[in-house]
Parts: sequence; C-alpha cells; structure tokens
Amino acid sequence: MKKKFLVFVLILFSLVAAPLLYAEDLVQVYCQALASDPTFQKAHADWLSARQNLPIAMSGTGTPGSGLFPYVDITAGLDRTFQRIEAGSSSVSGYFNQHNYQVTVTQPIFNYATWKAISSASFSVKAATATYIEAAQDLIFRTAKAYFDVLDAYDQLQFTLAQKESFYHQLVTAQEKFKVGLIAITGVYDAQASYDQAIAQEIQDRNNLDNQLENLRAITGQEYRSLASLKKSIPLVIPHPRNIDAWTAVAERQSFAIQSALYTMLAQRETVKETAAQRYPTLTGTFSYGAQQRGFPPSLSGPPTTGEFLDTTTTTATAGLNLNFPVFQGGFVTHSTRQEEYNYLSASDQLNFTHRDVVRQTRQAYLGVDSGISKIRADRQAIISAQNKLEATQAGYVVGTRTMVDVLDAVTSLYQAQQQWATDRYSYIINIITLKQQAGTLCPHDLAQINTWLGKAVRFDVEKPVNAKVFTPSTTLPHTVKHVHSPKGVQRATRSHRPLIKASRHHTSPVHSASHIETVHAHYAIQLFASRTLAEATAFKNKHRLHDLRIIHQNGWYKVLSGHYSTRQAATIALHRLPSSLQKLKPWVVRVPKVQSTSIKPLSLQKKATHLPPPR
Repeated sequence: MKKKFLVFVLILFSLVAAPLLYAEDLVQVYCQALASDPTFQKAHADWLSARQNLPIAMSGTGTPGSGLFPYVDITAGLDRTFQRIEAGSSSVSGYFNQHNYQVTVTQPIFNYATWKAISSASFSVKAATATYIEAAQDLIFRTAKAYFDVLDAYDQLQFTLAQKESFYHQLVTAQEKFKVGLIAITGVYDAQASYDQAIAQEIQDRNNLDNQLENLRAITGQEYRSLASLKKSIPLVIPHPRNIDAWTAVAERQSFAIQSALYTMLAQRETVKETAAQRYPTLTGTFSYGAQQRGFPPSLSGPPTTGEFLDTTTTTATAGLNLNFPVFQGGFVTHSTRQEEYNYLSASDQLNFTHRDVVRQTRQAYLGVDSGISKIRADRQAIISAQNKLEATQAGYVVGTRTMVDVLDAVTSLYQAQQQWATDRYSYIINIITLKQQAGTLCPHDLAQINTWLGKAVRFDVEKPVNAKVFTPSTTLPHTVKHVHSPKGVQRATRSHRPLIKASRHHTSPVHSASHIETVHAHYAIQLFASRTLAEATAFKNKHRLHDLRIIHQNGWYKVLSGHYSTRQAATIALHRLPSSLQKLKPWVVRVPKVQSTSIKPLSLQKKATHLPPPR
C-alpha cells in the first residue's frame, strides 16, 4: 500500500505544480480544490498527526521503564550550609559547600504491553494512510460531482428557457386565434397556464444553479462565471472487465475504505492485548553513577572552634535489575480490557458495514454505467420521437384535430426528454468515477481523461432577472352568434367576416397571469358531447335526458353542456358526481361566455337537417 500511496501523492503534486489560472475546465477546478478544500486539508493534517503514533509507542509514556529505548536522567545540586554542632562543653560551627550530581540510565528489558502498543500504532498508521488516500479520492469525486451538478443545473435552466419561449409562441398564437374566433378562451388559458408554470420553473432552476455554484465554491474557494461544458457527443465507455463480480472482487481487495476499516480493527485488537498486558511483570535494568562533595566538621575533642568544615567527596556507582509484578490493581485492568474488547467488536462491525457498503456502491455504479449507456441511447431516440410527436400535433392543431392542450403537452414532452438526456449523461460520468473510486483505482489522470470530453465554455448569468413576458388577451369576444330564420324555419348561425391574423411574437398585447384574464359575463359548464351537426347533438341530448342539458353553437360545433356554475371548482365537483355512463365519455369543464351561450332548441326537421356552415 505504501507504493500505491507514493504513486498517488506524486500524481497529486504533479497537478498542483500546474499553473493555477482562472479555472475553466475540470482539471483546473480540481487543482484549486486540491490546494484549498478544507475537508482534504483536515484529512492531510490528521494523517500527519496519526503518523506520530508509531514513534510515540516506541518511546513509551515518558516514564522510566516504558518504551524500547533507554531513559537517561541527570540530576545535580549546589548548596552552601551553615552548621553548628555541640557536644558537652565542646562545639564546632562553620560553613560548608555541598556539590552533587548523578546520572541514571534505565533500560526496559521486558515489557509486553510496549510491544502490543507498537503493533497497535503500526496498524493505526496504516489505517490513517488509507483514510488519507480515501479522502484524496473523495476530493476527486466531490469536485467532479459539484462541477457536473453546475453544468446539469445550467442545462436544465437552458431547456426551461427554451420551453418558456415555445409556450410564449403558443400563447401568442392562441390569443390571435381567440381574437378571430377560431378557438375558445380556454385555449388561451391553457397556453397562459403553461407559460406561467414555465416562469415558475425558471425561477426554481436559476436558484438551483446558484446553489450548485455555491457548492462548488465551498470546495475550491473560488467564484466561477464560466466553466467548460460537456460536448454533445461523448464516448460511451463500457466497463472492462465486463463482469460485475470481477469489479466487486477488485473493490474488496483495493478499496481504501475497506483497508482503513480493516487496519482500524487490527489496531483495536492489539489495543486489547496491550491493555491486558498491564498485569504482566516488567523487567528493567538500571545503572547510576554519582558523586557528592560536602563539608565535614573537625574534631570536637578540643575547645569550641569556628571556621570552615573539612571537605569530603563520596562517589557512588550502582547497577541492577528491577522486576515489577502488579498482582492486583483494584480491577482497573480487568474493566479496561473488557472495554477495549467491546471497542474491538465495534470496529469489526464497522468493517463488515464498510465492506457491504463498498460492495453495494460498486455494483450499483457498475449497473449505473452499464444502464447509463443504454439510457443515453434511448434518450436520443426519445428526443426524436418527441420531436416527431410535436410536429404531428402542431399539424393536427392547424387542421383542428388537436387542441391547444395537446400541443402544450407535446412541447412539454420534448423538453422533458431533452432534460432527461442531459441529466443521464452527467449521471453516467459520475457512475464511472464512483466505480473507480470504490475499486480503489481512481486518480487525477481519470479526471484528465474526462476533461477531454469538455468543449466550449458557458457563462452563468446568475444575476440576470427572470424575463417574464406576460400578456392580457383582448376582452373583445369573437363576433356573437346571430340567430336568423331561414325560409324553411331552420335555425342558422352566421358570423360576420373575420380576417385571420398571422400569429407573431411581436404582434401582441401585454399578457398578465391567467388569473387576470377575464371575460365579461362568463360561467362554467361540463361539456359532454360535440358534433358538427345539430341532429347528432340533439340525439345525444334526447338519449340521456338530463334536466340541465342544453346545446350551444360555438366555432362551428354543436356542444352539449350540462350545468351552470359560477366557478371552475364547483363545475369540477359536479363533474365527478356525474353518472358512470357519462363518466366514460371523459367530459371536461369549459368556460362559456354568456354572450356566446346561445341555446339551440330541438327543431322538427321536415326532410333533413340543414348543416350549419363552418366559419370562414
């Protein structure tokens, strides 16, 4: 593992040595993260600190007899003393100096706890090294994840802006068609509702982009106005070997998370032995050498005298062995050992959890890469299909076989397919990085390879306000249906001449939200049936014979309506209460202007029904 670590460190510092210019691509962003990420800097400091555990264990606790190396103690002293000695009628007094020094060397000979402490420290250093490399790989993953989260948020915003622009065109078209009486006001409301939802989604996407930029800045400490974007065409790399069990086996052998947990467990096992060894005897050898010089009083046999004492020097050398056997320490060793045994069980469970988690993430990442390739290809086809659907729906809307709701749904489906395609590409790249991280093979060169998949830079206009183009459709309704009686008594509906106005995004009035669009004297009803002929509408009404059924003529259609409600909510509640036979017809709530709600009574036709001509 030491060789792998040295290679990994050399790769890291080779990238750090690169010029730290204003970051525009993934490698430059990673270099800045490597230099300033607080999480990685903390991991580096923790690793340097953990490396001291081994020399500390070898040197012991700092007391004589602990550790492997000799303990040398030197003491020295200097005193000046006045002393008076009396014996009967004789006395002697005077000053004398006292000098002493001593050198003591203590060498541990046998201490089982020390050897177990060294073994535990050795495993803990290996665990710390594995944790540090894991942190370095995690920095690569976090940087790439934050980088591509920013690009994903940017893409989602761009698709939302394009969708909003498309809804804008649909809204303009709906308004112009409403002005000339080709569609009901509900078509304008549907387009306005979709446009308003797109504005709300734009606000959310802009906020998400701001948040993702802040997440990236938290790692690198830099603020970014532009980043290199992902190319439209990227290589879809298949995992090699193409065997999920082979990748799992590699992860079990090389994952630094598993290695860290394994060495932590082994270190804790040695700690149990170290704690239990505190009741074992210890043997130390000692050697001391010292000298003492002090004054010695003269003879007391003569008359009392005063003066300097006589100097004497004593030299001592000692060598020996000391055996210490702690038989009982009040139960301290027993309970401490039991506590460390529980800590060992905890470390074992942590290893088991880490192993399962690595296996899970490895298999999920492999499946994510494998399925991501297929999903990206499927997304491409989904975009083509959604585009074809939109074109067909728009063509159907022009000829009257599709409604505005169908067009809006098709537009939404197209942009959802594009958004899913963009998200799946970023997920595919993240799964590649995750797979290599769990297998223990992730290195900065992998980022350099992914960096070649990036292309032109994109700018983030995070302070740009939301451009909400809102309109107010004209409250002038289409020309009112006029009732004229034909010579044969057949009721006809005619409209005055209305020229078609081509929809243009520049030919429109300001639009506000749908809640501000009002039509004079309007109400809500439930539409059950519609036909081009009055006879079919009348037959439908006679068949069901509900007391509140009525027929109106609108835009060339005879519509069978039920109910008269002041609010859409009341009409919706009534719709759900209809008989099951009518529920199968899939009725819907419509807004009916009273000025257009011309009730047409059943007519007794003599020969055949006279069809009302469609508006020209």
